[in-house]
Parts: sequence; structure tokens; C-alpha cells
Amino acid sequence: MTDANVQHIRSPEVHGDDTVTLRLKSGAARKILARIAAEELLMTKAENDVWAITTSKLPAGIHDYSFDVDGTRMLDPSNRRVKKWFSLAGMVEVPGDPPLLTKFKDVPHGVIQKLIYPSTTVGHSRPVMVYIRNRTTMQRLNNPIRWSFFCTVLVTTKQRGPKWGVLI
Repeated sequence: MTDANVQHIRSPEVHGDDTVTLRLKSGAARKILARIAAEELLMTKAENDVWAITTSKLPAGIHDYSFDVDGTRMLDPSNRRVKKWFSLAGMVEVPGDPPLLTKFKDVPHGVIQKLIYPSTTVGHSRPVMVYIRNRTTMQRLNNPIRWSFFCTVLVTTKQRGPKWGVLI
């Protein structure tokens, strides 16, 4: 097996100070550059043929990166998070405050219910997805309508596709 197939190293590694350490194992390489955050960083070879570099502080967000091994661009074989649009690159997330939209936030949530209603328009029963907002959100809106009767509805029709509306 080649060095690229056997990677038992941690890469990328995000540190508490918003820096990232990238590692790549290659015994045959003479020069490896890491491209991340619009910078080219020269990696240094350590023991066991592992090349490493630690970036400067990166802004919160998702950053793509790749390696240039002796003039050949390659992905990080230790990282399964890969950017697959416009170009191939590894991805690393530097957390921030507030967290990204993809991160779970422990906030009050509403409830989604699937209901069946008799539709006079089509002449038979239809499914409807109802989102009932939580009491905290409704109080924040200062809405005179009782929160339990305020719902956002997603009705799917074959002719027009999904459509949002409000039930009162």
C-alpha cells in the first residue's frame, strides 16, 4: 500500500485558539504546501514521515483546503469532509459565536404535525403539514391571536407544488 492509502493521523485538527493543524503522511515527498484561507503554507516534515503545519488564527466558518505535494494537487486522505462543487477540496470548520446554521442550538422549538383534512376543492381528503410555533415565540410576536391557533401550513399540490400559508 502507498502512503496515501494508509493514513492513521488526525487531520485537520481545530484548536481552541481558532488555529488549524493540517497533517499529511508522505515519505517520498520533498516539498508539501498547504493551501487554506487564500494562503500557501510550507509544511515541515516531522518524525514518521508526517508533514504538518499550523495556520494562524482563522475566522469562524467553513474553510476549504488542499495539499500540493511536489507540484501535484491532492486532497487530505484523512478528512472525509470534501467540497465537491466547482473544485475538489477538503473542508474544515472553525466554530464561532453565534454557531453556524448547521449546528444545533438549544432553543425553544415548535411542533410539526401531519394532518388529513377534507378538501372541497379536490373532492377528497388531503394531507397537510402544520408547524405550531411555541408559546415563547408567540409571546415575542405580541400577537393577539392565541398561540395554539396560529400555525404555518405547508400544503403540497400536484399542480403547483409546495405552498406556504397561515391558518387562523
